[in-house]
Amino acid sequence: MDITASPRRAAWLGALLALLLLPGVLAQVQRGRSALASTTTAETTGCEEESFYAVWRVNHGLSLYPDSSQPPYAAAYFNWLFYRTYSAFTAGGPDDMIPHRGRLFTLLGGAVVLALGAWVFVLGPAQAHPGLARLGALALFSCGIFGWWLFTLRPDVWALAGEIGAVLWFLTLYPRRRWLATAGTVALAYVAWSFKQVNVAALTTVVLVLLARRDRAAALVAVLAFTAAILVTLAIGGPEYRAGITAAATGLDLTGGASQLGAILIRALPQSLLPAYGLGIWLGDHHRPWTNSVPLPVQLATIGLIVAGVLAVAANCKIGAAHNYYFTAAFFAVLLGVQGRAVLRNLRARNLADRLAVLGCVGACLLGCLQLSGRLGKLSLDSANAELAARRRVWESLPAPRFSSDLRLMLPWLNPGQDVLFPAFNYDSDRARHRPFAHDGIGGMIRHGSFAALLLPTTTGDKFDGAQLTERYRAGSMVEGMTTYTLRPPNPPPRSP
Repeated sequence: MDITASPRRAAWLGALLALLLLPGVLAQVQRGRSALASTTTAETTGCEEESFYAVWRVNHGLSLYPDSSQPPYAAAYFNWLFYRTYSAFTAGGPDDMIPHRGRLFTLLGGAVVLALGAWVFVLGPAQAHPGLARLGALALFSCGIFGWWLFTLRPDVWALAGEIGAVLWFLTLYPRRRWLATAGTVALAYVAWSFKQVNVAALTTVVLVLLARRDRAAALVAVLAFTAAILVTLAIGGPEYRAGITAAATGLDLTGGASQLGAILIRALPQSLLPAYGLGIWLGDHHRPWTNSVPLPVQLATIGLIVAGVLAVAANCKIGAAHNYYFTAAFFAVLLGVQGRAVLRNLRARNLADRLAVLGCVGACLLGCLQLSGRLGKLSLDSANAELAARRRVWESLPAPRFSSDLRLMLPWLNPGQDVLFPAFNYDSDRARHRPFAHDGIGGMIRHGSFAALLLPTTTGDKFDGAQLTERYRAGSMVEGMTTYTLRPPNPPPRSP
């Protein structure tokens, strides 16, 4: 029996699926409340403080892409539109509101993604069941993939919004107005790239779909226009910009990439199940994604999941990468699930389609419960706020100029009147490969006694960045895994006989 054969049964199914997604939504609400209520610079995602500092630099008219071999040894790794838009949203207020306002702007991007997703999921075959299809947008946010990324000052969510916008534009206009569809897709894909330069999955997918549909002219125009836009941007940006957006190419961590992939498959269990719809279509009706015998949304979602998945796995093998690289793949997985469900129902597999939908949402419910219990990632910044507050109390008692390896304490508004150092994420690896730094880097400045005080990890030992600490500094108190060091007074000159 088809459990959505009548409007009443469809409404009951929709209510059931929404209820199953509720725990994941509540977990996200709890994270959002904690992130937006935080009054410290405790990070929600790794190295968020680097984005705080980069936006502060833009707000104060400083170079966005500095030479990281010169003080303050800082770098900006993301693309230009990310920093410019977040600067526009945070400028005009006190500096210490940059984290709060930036996170609000990311949350706004999440709302845009939710709205675009709810729209794109009801195109094509899914039009017959708009209520159930729109639940796909909720499913995208209720799993553990997004987590704190919805409440952090980073470009990933707005880049995803650009990619979903490109897909929506293409599906809405193609093939009725193919050139307008192509132009708008390229423009929105450029927006996504301008936030984060690795977000090219949507455009790559559209080009492959055009080639599969033998629309070689539109595919060629899309590739040429997008390439031209990037080349013009690189030319206008200048050498500092070009060096900045390529500096994030650190070494590979294949073990870490494999670990991240395993974690993603667990956190996104519902999305992991959704491509089964596509498999059912290809096996059950002898279609292939590169043919035109399936609806355009299903074809695009299938190719997109493959493209975005391959790009995500490759990018996630970079040192320092996290599961944010899988956002676009998760979107295409949900799109394939929503559209594939509608197609399966038309292929006389209605019971299978509805049971898969319920199974996916049951998985989302279980994961949501694990999130709410705190067993699948943290839900609060309380412990991080307490740790940082304790360190800050000790930090503010130290004489200036001072340096801490906890860069959350090095933000300019916490150190008024001092030229702060803010070493980039790549600083340690650059030092390890003997890249030259002005003043021989932070270690050279420590050897010369350039700082009156230091706050370094207790596990540092006698050396930091190649400098022998005990030659000029005296160890002091410890706080939350860190130790203070103060500059020794200079030895008095020997008395004359």
